[in-house]
Amino acid sequence: MADWQAAFIERFHQMVDELDRSGRSDPETMLLLGSFVSRLLANDQTQSWTQVKLGMDDASLRELVGTLDDNATSYEAEGKSKAAYVARLLGASLVAGRLDDPRTRQRDQLLSHFIDTAAHVYTSQRATRADAEG
Repeated sequence: MADWQAAFIERFHQMVDELDRSGRSDPETMLLLGSFVSRLLANDQTQSWTQVKLGMDDASLRELVGTLDDNATSYEAEGKSKAAYVARLLGASLVAGRLDDPRTRQRDQLLSHFIDTAAHVYTSQRATRADAEG
């Protein structure tokens, strides 16, 4: 295993642990996660984060990971640490699903479930608000 891959895997597991331990109970983090993913799903016209990842070729994956990393860097510069965390988490999920490491892939499936749930809740709440205003 390459050094970059070992470092990535370690950081990926830390990020998933952080989301599981505290991020899932933080409304702002989950709102950001749901919002980001909902926009990606709408642009890609798919129903889930898992579908986005499975349908992506290598060039598209590299492009989206680069965009998410650039966004995270911009968010950090603006002092938006939660938005930066969410962008990096999504980028990490894209990479983790492609690694030949069973534990990492299993954790990525868990992360994808969290991501899909956040997107579903965000979309449902948005629809409820639109109906109430409508």
